[in-house]
Amino acid sequence: MNQFGIAKHLVLAASIAVLAGCSSTMKDDAMDDSSANANATATASTTDTTSTSGVSSNGLTAEQIQQRQDAAFAADTLFFFDYDQASIKADARASLQAHAAYLSANADATVRLEGHADERGTRAYNVSLGERRANAVKRYLIVQGAASAQIETVSYGEERPLSLSQSEEGFARNRRVELIYQ
Repeated sequence: MNQFGIAKHLVLAASIAVLAGCSSTMKDDAMDDSSANANATATASTTDTTSTSGVSSNGLTAEQIQQRQDAAFAADTLFFFDYDQASIKADARASLQAHAAYLSANADATVRLEGHADERGTRAYNVSLGERRANAVKRYLIVQGAASAQIETVSYGEERPLSLSQSEEGFARNRRVELIYQ
């Protein structure tokens, strides 16, 4: 099985582990990506101390805690930007550091950074802005320890929107960089 297949299976397994560990049920199948990322990040940010028996204060084993953290890492592959900006937001840094650590520890892993923009502005400008965003994430990952050869960048500008909404919320979802592990 190639590396892409292995990574895909790991992401799937981690996602299933997180869903299985959730105590609530989803009433709406239309839960958006930002809510899913927030839930996964909140799950990962929970810190538990594990006793000598291997069970944390809330009944989770160290392995279950690691599975939840891995799932949060896998789910957090969208990084959003302010209007007409290519600077990384402070709330994205911890997750990007985790991605850089993964790349640093796995020299054979590669990632494609896909830069996007909302539909405002000319097509050429939006492609350029998406490229600047992808390059900003690339520079950040390299400074944090990833190798340049592991990272490929591409810009789609406004061509692949997450949201078709003409609202500010829709525009905000389209101003992003996506990490795609290969």
